Amino acid sequence: MRSIRDPRHIARVLAVIHLYNNFFGQSYPVEKWNVDDLEIGNYSTRLKNAIVQGVQEKHNEIDELINKYSHPVKTTDLDLVQLTILRVAVCEGFLLQLVPPKVAIDEAIELTRDFGMEYSVDKIAGILGNIYNHIVTNTTDKHNTCFVL
Repeated sequence: MRSIRDPRHIARVLAVIHLYNNFFGQSYPVEKWNVDDLEIGNYSTRLKNAIVQGVQEKHNEIDELINKYSHPVKTTDLDLVQLTILRVAVCEGFLLQLVPPKVAIDEAIELTRDFGMEYSVDKIAGILGNIYNHIVTNTTDKHNTCFVL
Protein backbone atom coordinates (compact mmCIF):
# COMPACT_ATOMS: atom_id res chain seq x y z
CA MET A 1 0.00 0.00 0.00
CA ARG A 2 1.49 3.33 -1.03
CA SER A 3 1.52 6.35 1.18
CA ILE A 4 -1.08 9.04 0.61
CA ARG A 5 1.88 11.43 0.96
CA ASP A 6 3.57 10.02 -2.17
CA PRO A 7 4.41 13.11 -4.30
CA ARG A 8 3.36 11.30 -7.48
CA HIS A 9 0.00 10.29 -6.04
CA ILE A 10 -0.64 13.83 -4.82
CA ALA A 11 0.26 15.10 -8.32
CA ARG A 12 -2.39 12.78 -9.80
CA VAL A 13 -5.02 13.93 -7.31
CA LEU A 14 -4.25 17.55 -8.17
CA ALA A 15 -4.36 16.76 -11.89
CA VAL A 16 -7.84 15.25 -11.51
CA ILE A 17 -9.00 18.32 -9.57
CA HIS A 18 -7.46 20.66 -12.14
CA LEU A 19 -9.10 18.86 -15.08
CA TYR A 20 -12.42 18.64 -13.26
CA ASN A 21 -12.36 22.39 -12.59
CA ASN A 22 -11.44 23.12 -16.21
CA PHE A 23 -14.57 21.30 -17.33
CA PHE A 24 -16.61 24.01 -15.62
CA GLY A 25 -14.45 26.79 -17.02
CA GLN A 26 -12.66 27.38 -13.74
CA SER A 27 -8.98 27.78 -14.43
CA TYR A 28 -7.51 28.38 -11.00
CA PRO A 29 -4.04 26.79 -11.05
CA VAL A 30 -2.90 24.72 -8.11
CA GLU A 31 0.08 26.99 -7.76
CA LYS A 32 -2.28 29.77 -6.62
CA TRP A 33 -4.04 27.61 -4.02
CA ASN A 34 -3.17 28.09 -0.39
CA VAL A 35 -1.57 24.66 -0.16
CA ASP A 36 -0.64 25.15 3.49
CA ASP A 37 -4.33 25.02 4.39
CA LEU A 38 -4.80 21.87 2.31
CA GLU A 39 -1.86 20.09 3.92
CA ILE A 40 -1.07 18.34 0.65
CA GLY A 41 2.66 18.37 1.13
CA ASN A 42 5.17 18.09 -1.66
CA TYR A 43 4.07 16.90 -5.06
CA SER A 44 5.60 16.40 -8.47
CA THR A 45 4.75 19.57 -10.37
CA ARG A 46 6.26 18.11 -13.55
CA LEU A 47 4.05 15.01 -13.37
CA LYS A 48 0.91 17.01 -12.62
CA ASN A 49 1.59 19.39 -15.49
CA ALA A 50 2.44 16.55 -17.90
CA ILE A 51 -0.82 14.77 -17.08
CA VAL A 52 -2.96 17.91 -17.36
CA GLN A 53 -1.34 18.96 -20.63
CA GLY A 54 -1.51 15.42 -22.03
CA VAL A 55 -5.20 15.00 -21.21
CA GLN A 56 -6.02 18.41 -22.67
CA GLU A 57 -4.07 17.78 -25.88
CA LYS A 58 -5.16 14.16 -26.38
CA HIS A 59 -8.74 14.53 -25.13
CA ASN A 60 -10.36 13.13 -28.29
CA GLU A 61 -7.94 10.24 -28.66
CA ILE A 62 -8.42 9.30 -24.99
CA ASP A 63 -12.21 9.36 -25.26
CA GLU A 64 -12.07 7.25 -28.44
CA LEU A 65 -10.07 4.60 -26.58
CA ILE A 66 -12.43 4.65 -23.63
CA ASN A 67 -15.49 4.38 -25.88
CA LYS A 68 -13.92 1.62 -27.99
CA TYR A 69 -13.06 -0.65 -25.06
CA SER A 70 -15.77 0.15 -22.51
CA HIS A 71 -18.75 -1.38 -24.32
CA PRO A 72 -21.60 -0.91 -23.49
CA VAL A 73 -20.58 2.04 -21.28
CA LYS A 74 -19.67 5.26 -23.11
CA THR A 75 -17.99 8.42 -21.89
CA THR A 76 -21.40 10.10 -21.86
CA ASP A 77 -22.62 7.48 -19.35
CA LEU A 78 -19.87 8.17 -16.82
CA ASP A 79 -19.99 10.85 -14.18
CA LEU A 80 -17.36 13.55 -14.54
CA VAL A 81 -15.08 12.30 -11.78
CA GLN A 82 -15.05 8.76 -13.21
CA LEU A 83 -14.36 10.12 -16.68
CA THR A 84 -11.58 12.40 -15.46
CA ILE A 85 -9.87 9.55 -13.59
CA LEU A 86 -10.11 7.34 -16.68
CA ARG A 87 -8.68 10.09 -18.87
CA VAL A 88 -5.75 10.58 -16.50
CA ALA A 89 -4.99 6.83 -16.43
CA VAL A 90 -5.27 6.35 -20.20
CA CYS A 91 -3.11 9.38 -20.85
CA GLU A 92 -0.47 8.57 -18.26
CA GLY A 93 -0.21 4.82 -18.78
CA PHE A 94 -1.14 4.17 -22.39
CA LEU A 95 -0.55 7.29 -24.50
CA LEU A 96 2.27 9.23 -22.84
CA GLN A 97 3.67 6.12 -21.14
CA LEU A 98 4.79 8.09 -18.10
CA VAL A 99 4.31 4.92 -16.05
CA PRO A 100 3.67 1.29 -17.00
CA PRO A 101 -0.02 0.65 -17.81
CA LYS A 102 -0.54 -1.58 -14.76
CA VAL A 103 0.70 1.24 -12.51
CA ALA A 104 -1.75 3.65 -14.19
CA ILE A 105 -4.59 1.18 -13.59
CA ASP A 106 -3.64 0.76 -9.94
CA GLU A 107 -3.38 4.52 -9.48
CA ALA A 108 -6.80 5.02 -11.09
CA ILE A 109 -8.31 2.57 -8.62
CA GLU A 110 -6.66 4.43 -5.72
CA LEU A 111 -7.87 7.79 -7.08
CA THR A 112 -11.39 6.40 -7.35
CA ARG A 113 -11.25 5.42 -3.69
CA ASP A 114 -9.66 8.75 -2.73
CA PHE A 115 -12.61 10.58 -4.24
CA GLY A 116 -15.04 8.43 -2.23
CA MET A 117 -16.33 6.40 -5.16
CA GLU A 118 -15.79 2.86 -3.94
CA TYR A 119 -18.88 1.86 -5.96
CA SER A 120 -17.01 2.80 -9.16
CA VAL A 121 -13.83 0.78 -8.60
CA ASP A 122 -15.04 -2.24 -10.58
CA LYS A 123 -16.17 -0.07 -13.49
CA ILE A 124 -12.87 1.85 -13.63
CA ALA A 125 -10.81 -1.34 -13.29
CA GLY A 126 -12.91 -3.12 -15.92
CA ILE A 127 -12.61 -0.39 -18.53
CA LEU A 128 -8.88 0.05 -18.00
CA GLY A 129 -8.41 -3.74 -17.94
CA ASN A 130 -10.12 -4.00 -21.33
CA ILE A 131 -7.89 -1.29 -22.76
CA TYR A 132 -4.84 -3.05 -21.32
CA ASN A 133 -5.88 -6.43 -22.72
CA HIS A 134 -6.54 -5.07 -26.19
CA ILE A 135 -3.67 -2.60 -26.54
CA VAL A 136 -0.77 -3.74 -24.41
CA THR A 137 -1.08 -7.45 -25.04
CA ASN A 138 -1.28 -6.80 -28.80
CA THR A 139 1.85 -4.64 -29.04
CA THR A 140 5.18 -5.94 -30.23
CA ASP A 141 6.99 -4.22 -27.36
CA LYS A 142 6.04 -6.39 -24.41
CA HIS A 143 8.42 -4.54 -22.08
CA ASN A 144 6.43 -1.31 -22.45
CA THR A 145 9.00 1.42 -22.23
CA CYS A 146 7.98 4.26 -19.96
CA PHE A 147 9.39 7.63 -19.10
CA VAL A 148 9.65 8.84 -15.52
CA LEU A 149 9.25 12.50 -14.63
